Amino acid sequence: MNVQRIRKQYKWFIAGLIALAVIAYGSGCAYMWVNQKYYIFMPQREISQTPADHNLAFEDLYLPVSSTNKGVIERMHCWWIPNDPLSGRYLIYLHGSAFNNGYGPAECTLSPAAD
Repeated sequence: MNVQRIRKQYKWFIAGLIALAVIAYGSGCAYMWVNQKYYIFMPQREISQTPADHNLAFEDLYLPVSSTNKGVIERMHCWWIPNDPLSGRYLIYLHGSAFNNGYGPAECTLSPAAD
């Protein structure tokens, strides 16, 4: 009799844990659904710095990017910072989703890598 009572309590305990996990997961999904607009990448329009502010020669470029919006070709702004052509080294700097390119020119002044 005592073993059956313990098994019944154990089953209720496990069911409660599963229910709690489902409620926590559902709450997390609901929170993300309501607040998703705050997690979308929205870069600032103004560029606070350019490579010229760090004594780097650069060229403004606009790369064509195909869009899923009915085949419309959009443009992506970037900077070309030339390097010594004989070095054979290139740097692709991706600024991440928190800022725009104006926050990264200082990182482009890298010292030569050791071979």
